[in-house]
Amino acid sequence: MASETEQELRRYLEGVHFAANTEDLVSTAMSNGAPEEFIDQLEELPRKEFLDLEEVAEAIDDLRAA
Repeated sequence: MASETEQELRRYLEGVHFAANTEDLVSTAMSNGAPEEFIDQLEELPRKEFLDLEEVAEAIDDLRAA
């Protein structure tokens, strides 16, 4: 079963093309109607290129755990 983070990512980042940087993720999430809390978390991610959804999920889980 997919984690809550993975489910959110699939929903709000649908259509993003990887490798994607943080700005790409935020823009796609906004276009897909993501809640502000989710957008805020994306904006806190490291400024880098993410290769896939799994890498984004790991980074968000690390932020939530901090």
